[in-house]
Amino acid sequence: MAETTSFIGTGRRKNSIARVRLVNGNGKITVNSKDLEEYFGVETLKVIVKQPLVATNTLDKFDVICTVKGGGISGQAGAIRHGIARALLKANSEYRPYFFLSFILASLVKNPLDFNIGLYSELAFNKAL
Repeated sequence: MAETTSFIGTGRRKNSIARVRLVNGNGKITVNSKDLEEYFGVETLKVIVKQPLVATNTLDKFDVICTVKGGGISGQAGAIRHGIARALLKANSEYRPYFFLSFILASLVKNPLDFNIGLYSELAFNKAL
């Protein structure tokens, strides 16, 4: 019997939460016990879900099994994308630059100006550097 390795990631976007499990396989994506094409009718949302796998050239290496709740269909697609990216980081931490270059995990980048709003925000930014 072949050894199966799985990686788990949780993704969030808007009001949607996705639990994603990556298993060694051939690229089948299952969302809430349905095939990807059946769950997401719009091609744009399918592309959003596949972005982390395409960016790292692992589309045919892992099967994706995910459960998603809450929010609308667009938020669910974004949450699945986030969960896949986080699970891939657990599989191989060398994928991190691919995610930042394609803005998949850009929310993890901290900008000091995001936290210092007001009259002295520029001074606080220069102090943070």
